[in-house]
Amino acid sequence: MRAAVVLACIVLRISASATVSNGAQAYERANDLITVVSEASLADRTASDGVLPLLSDAQQKAESGTLIGAIFFLLALVPFVYTLVMAWLAPGIVVVVRPQESAPAPTSHATFMSDVVMVASIEHDITYDLAAAKPGRSKVSAGGLGKVAGQLQRIHPTDLISIHPVFKDAKYGFEPEAEDTPAAWEQDPSLSLTVDGHRQTVFVFRHTVSPLPGEETKSPQVTYLMLEHPWFRDRTGIYLDQPGSVATLRFFSLWNQAVGALIAREDPRLFQCPDYHTAMAPWYALRAQGRQKPPPRVAVVLHNAEYQGAISSQQLKNKQRRRLAEILDLPQILVDTHMMAEGGFNMLQAGLKYVTLTQRGFGVCAVSGTYAEESKIKHRVLWPLPEVMGLDNPMLENERPKPGPPLVERKRIAKEALYAHPDFKPGGQGYGHLQPMPGARIFVFLGRWVKQKGMDYSEIGRAH
Repeated sequence: MRAAVVLACIVLRISASATVSNGAQAYERANDLITVVSEASLADRTASDGVLPLLSDAQQKAESGTLIGAIFFLLALVPFVYTLVMAWLAPGIVVVVRPQESAPAPTSHATFMSDVVMVASIEHDITYDLAAAKPGRSKVSAGGLGKVAGQLQRIHPTDLISIHPVFKDAKYGFEPEAEDTPAAWEQDPSLSLTVDGHRQTVFVFRHTVSPLPGEETKSPQVTYLMLEHPWFRDRTGIYLDQPGSVATLRFFSLWNQAVGALIAREDPRLFQCPDYHTAMAPWYALRAQGRQKPPPRVAVVLHNAEYQGAISSQQLKNKQRRRLAEILDLPQILVDTHMMAEGGFNMLQAGLKYVTLTQRGFGVCAVSGTYAEESKIKHRVLWPLPEVMGLDNPMLENERPKPGPPLVERKRIAKEALYAHPDFKPGGQGYGHLQPMPGARIFVFLGRWVKQKGMDYSEIGRAH
């Protein structure tokens, strides 16, 4: 019991020292606090157990002073030990992005292999021969990420290795039954991986697309690595519908393990991870390459931080986490400590934890400055990071809107087009007959027409 009281005194001493700045005042205040708590605790204990004697105030202060001196000595060693540990770990810690005032734009395209960047995404848009009049193309896209994958082939500032899983609706030319071959594919050594206790073989096919003649300094050389496996080929949709199902977890386990193995094999300068899709891959790469190499550098790029590859519908108990670790072929302690957020499995958390441990939290970006600020505030998993950087959101010159007539002229053209609609003509073939009202306001809604938002805007329009 006496040891417990002394331990409580030590804790109170540390807490008190942290709350005041003056050393002498802190010492006196802590001693006073220790004495009061010790006397109260020991008095209570003595009332119920007469065997434990009370020490005098002088003895208590002397004993506490000895312990406090020892604690101060140990605390003084902390910066020294920290410096030694960080110096030992320094070669293995990489910082992808550090805060900086401004960075000059690259003057030319780097083509040396040490600056090759690797990216892996479930969506893809491949043009096989940029110089051909009608080049072959394989596109699997569900939205913005598919478009980004196509743009990377044309405007990425360094050479690129782009990894994608095959999809049933796309034909690449390396299929055994393929009749039309849009590109010459080479087969790389296959990958033998373990998912849910069973070995799986993933076949790897390689094709390199060179930039157009004369564009070598403006466009990258892109090497595509396509991964063939029945779980990839036979998907019913680009993204599987049930995030918590065993089939979905097996898919992402195999996909991330394959990408991790290729990171270790290709050894890129940087691995770019879009959203949560391959956020677990760096951990597999770390295991595949061993201790002889520094941790792979990773940049997590948030296109849509709402989707984090999370199983948030339930709190996973120990048995469920153990089952999850079996599917992922990872130690349960790694899953528990680095892949869980608020009690649920979260793939994006895996990537963020990796960046935090190996890059001090730097290397997480969003597709614009505004979205970076919004995401950092909104999503809890991003709060521990030192920052979420915003990237320039480029638009190709040929996609920029052409300058048109002045605003007054555009309004006149729009009104003429509106009144030329069949609904404004008697006997029109539209939904009904509208009366021309030159002074009426035109209400145009751009975006998803959900119930609450639609009612809000309609009410605003009616009030005005």
